[in-house]
Amino acid sequence: MRYLPMESVTNIDFEILQDYINNGSSKALDPDHKRMLDICVACYGLLRDFPQKNVCIRKLMALKNLPETTARRYVDFTRKTWGDYLSFSREFLETYFIEKLMHEISRPGASEAVRSKNLATLEKYIESRPDKQVDPHLTESNQIYIQVNLNNKTFTLPEKTLALLPVEVRQQILNAMNNGTIDDDGAVALLEN
Repeated sequence: MRYLPMESVTNIDFEILQDYINNGSSKALDPDHKRMLDICVACYGLLRDFPQKNVCIRKLMALKNLPETTARRYVDFTRKTWGDYLSFSREFLETYFIEKLMHEISRPGASEAVRSKNLATLEKYIESRPDKQVDPHLTESNQIYIQVNLNNKTFTLPEKTLALLPVEVRQQILNAMNNGTIDDDGAVALLEN
């Protein structure tokens, strides 16, 4: 078994590879970086078949004749780079499921039994879905406070309290904050208005 020299293990430069993958950089890759790219592509194929990290590391070691530390770095880089493509999100699976059902329902040679079963499955899926998608940001509670420091004492004003102040006072506070010219006396005067 022939391993790479120790220098190549410690000096793996994934930044050039990352730039090439992300931007399709026009500068030519040298032979070492082309070999790195080939190893990453092989690692991606292994990750699809063996998503467990340790199993993939062992397979890559055997396939590309790499020491464990080098194979581990390649697996980590590949998972970080193409991780979204290796793990399927719920939305992707739902979309795939619906498209497959629709294809089977509309396929010209499908039997009525298969078509009925797929229609029933699609109906159950639609019934289990909420009437509309709920935006998670609508249910969040965002509270804004302004902190005021007077004579080494600190207090906060909630957004609702600030909204009750007259527009002129709020504008004076904003102007003072922008100019940085507010002092203790000015702050007291603003709050007493």
